Amino acid sequence: GNTVTYMNRTPINLPGTITVPGAGPCSPYPSTIVVSNAVGSVSNVAVTLNNLNHTFPDDLDALLVSPSGQKVMLMSDAGGGGSLVNITLTIDDSASGLLQDEGQIISSTVKPANFGGVPDVLSNPAPLGPYENSMSAFSGGTPNGNWSLFIEDDAGNDKGILLGGWSLKITTIITSAVDV
Repeated sequence: GNTVTYMNRTPINLPGTITVPGAGPCSPYPSTIVVSNAVGSVSNVAVTLNNLNHTFPDDLDALLVSPSGQKVMLMSDAGGGGSLVNITLTIDDSASGLLQDEGQIISSTVKPANFGGVPDVLSNPAPLGPYENSMSAFSGGTPNGNWSLFIEDDAGNDKGILLGGWSLKITTIITSAVDV
């Protein structure tokens, strides 16, 4: 396969601004990465959130939507109330670690995690659920087009910023027909 990493370094305010606590969609919403000229179909996807800061991470919902419309909840209701300071978090199915429901989030590579038991409903224009809980949902899809990251704070009285933006690592494979 061929693996390429795409980046969007634009900071994302979680939500609104770092100085004003609140709830709702983050800004920008969504944040996008445009992939073009990739050959083949998706075989693996990993997302990295760079320099994530938030005063109450349990309130964050992060959803990745592919150009083909597959949608994976990267993290929801994870990490309890332990503040995040300059955390780099990579979400990848091949990770050995898991995000904790209530444990402190540290810089690491983890599998997607969706806690809370209640279906997440993100603000428009995010697609409605249900959402997948595995990056394998993207397998076989097209890599080319807009990949959208929707991050929402589902409760008030806290603030944050994804200071370093995010990156998308896509591995593609080319399948060929074989005459028998």
